[in-house]
Amino acid sequence: MLTGEDWHAAGLGPITIQQRLVDAEGKPPREAPWPVLARERVRHVGEAVALCVGDSLERAEAMALALRVDYAPLPAVALIGDALTPGAPTLHVAAPGNVVFRWTLGDRDGVAEAFAKAAHVVAVERTSQRVIICPMEPRAAIARHDAVTGRYHLHTGNQGMTNLRDQVARVLGIDKHDLVVTSRDVGGAFGIRNGVYPEYPALLYAARRLGRPVRWTASRSEAFVSDAQARDSIMHGRLALDAQGRILALDVTARAAMGAYMHHVGYFIATANFSRCLTGPYHVPVAHSDVTCVLTNTVPTAPYRGAGRPEAAYIMESLMDAAAMALGLDAVEIRRRNLLPREAMPYRTALGMRYCSGDFPDLLDQALKAADWGGLEQRKARSEARGRFRGAGIGMFVEISGGVPNERAKMSLGADGIAHVRTAVGATGQGHETVFAMLADEQLGLGCDRIVVAQGDSTDFEDGGSSSASRSTQMAGLAIRATALQLIDAAKARAAARWGVSADGIAYDAGRLSVPATNLAIAIEDLARDGAPPLVAEARIEAEPTFPSGCHIAEVEVDPETGVVMIDRYVAVDDCGRVIHHALAEGQVMGALAQGLGQVLMEHGVYDPASGQLTAGSLMDYALPRARDLPPVTSILAPSPATNNPLGVKGVGESGTVGPLPAVMNAIRDALRPLGVVEIEMPATPARVWTAIERARARG
Repeated sequence: MLTGEDWHAAGLGPITIQQRLVDAEGKPPREAPWPVLARERVRHVGEAVALCVGDSLERAEAMALALRVDYAPLPAVALIGDALTPGAPTLHVAAPGNVVFRWTLGDRDGVAEAFAKAAHVVAVERTSQRVIICPMEPRAAIARHDAVTGRYHLHTGNQGMTNLRDQVARVLGIDKHDLVVTSRDVGGAFGIRNGVYPEYPALLYAARRLGRPVRWTASRSEAFVSDAQARDSIMHGRLALDAQGRILALDVTARAAMGAYMHHVGYFIATANFSRCLTGPYHVPVAHSDVTCVLTNTVPTAPYRGAGRPEAAYIMESLMDAAAMALGLDAVEIRRRNLLPREAMPYRTALGMRYCSGDFPDLLDQALKAADWGGLEQRKARSEARGRFRGAGIGMFVEISGGVPNERAKMSLGADGIAHVRTAVGATGQGHETVFAMLADEQLGLGCDRIVVAQGDSTDFEDGGSSSASRSTQMAGLAIRATALQLIDAAKARAAARWGVSADGIAYDAGRLSVPATNLAIAIEDLARDGAPPLVAEARIEAEPTFPSGCHIAEVEVDPETGVVMIDRYVAVDDCGRVIHHALAEGQVMGALAQGLGQVLMEHGVYDPASGQLTAGSLMDYALPRARDLPPVTSILAPSPATNNPLGVKGVGESGTVGPLPAVMNAIRDALRPLGVVEIEMPATPARVWTAIERARARG
């Protein structure tokens, strides 16, 4: 058995964050370290206090059941508002008032000046409720330690092997190359498998102490209170407009829950990722964002598919609909007046982001046509004749993809003519093996059947990233492209040495090297025969982020007697840059839509405010969407190839979670407006919708 006292006595420390941001005073987030095993105090239900290892599951469980912990209840603050109340219990001494970080972006003075001159000002407040991520398979790990070499090995489902390796090595106080992290195909990740959890260093330490491998698998119940959760923010937005409805300024303040501890990049998602996407596809001359990160007695929050972008689109598109109402304009017209035209690209936003390409008016036009926007009023009338209320909503957005700025790939080719490609990013269902082979073959021309992709192993990789932030095709793809070109250069150099010619004069085409106008020619695999070593190459690339965009339109019908919302049709028009594999790209959109629609209509990680107990703590209490809950979807890919990378690609994995929040919620509000319902928040469950309708009726 291993306890927090044992961990502390061994001189080992907590899990730390990845330092990426500083506040306006140049200070990093305040200290809220995540202990591997709690010592003296626990701060959320489900926090690990001991590791029990047995030679069978039954014996380990018996040890855990026999464990006696002297718990004394403490006051809890599970909600953002409660945590910020003066006199509220403080979770960490270093974070007075439970404020762990405050981050701003933009021109505060310029925004104030624009609002002072505005003809119209609209404001809205929106909540993005806490959600619980439920991958198909729970987290699991096998930890080993080799006493002879001193090397540790961790096999666990993860999105980025080098990231996890580096973080765990810091916790254990070892050199990062003394730890190998391996992951194979994983049944869902969505962001929560992109960092270190307490179990991983604890298992490795136990494996070394015991001299035996240690394995662990979380139950679904454990996952509900130990896997990182997501979202959980309150946003207030204001929009300044001139008399014609053109945007003058945007001002957004937000408060985001971090949970009881700072997950490795959770604060970055709530601040930078959120803020950088706020202006969307519109010309916003000046903008400002102010985000406060708040500690609560809940499971830590982390990136989850969308990672700040859904909230940004939700607040901005809510403001656009509010502006349309205030000015008496159609929801389409207010957007047309403010959309950036294609000829404005490249465009630098008021918050510093550089859009390299995009055709936002075309996205809107395609979506309106596919949704038959012109027939909406007739469909509304038909619904009303049946006692139902119909509405439609638009969700336009620009999101960010690319993640951290570097990635690596390795490649080798031997006498068998098979090109072996290696990358440390983790596969979690995206179809990497297909896309990576296609990208390598674009340079090698061998045929995808002669390219083998291996991924998910940190061995011999100095650095790199992960399959997060919709970065895999762009970042790993660029690294694979660069590595393939280096492999060709290595082949040319070897052929040049064999033939006594300059490498510059050698041509390469589809696996064959030759010197034009001579009879000198050789297949690339023949360069690795007769005792010659395989051709090898490795490349490290850096790249700018890209900015995928989209226009989603939802049409809903509401039954006022039951509050049931039925999404009658959904159109998603997405620009993910150049499309490498259409079916895989569309599959990414569809999968993400299920998660976005789930948040809109049913998912809610509810905590008891008084005790901090997770009341939605199982799949009996927490609703996930099923196939029958999802609408017919028209998915259209409308690529504007990126100009800031040679592949022309942008991310596609997260747009499906970004568009549904504004599109469906704007549609629901449109449907309920004739009933006098002014506001309603997510999740738009039947009970919540029915209650809003009844309250409006009571008001007359």
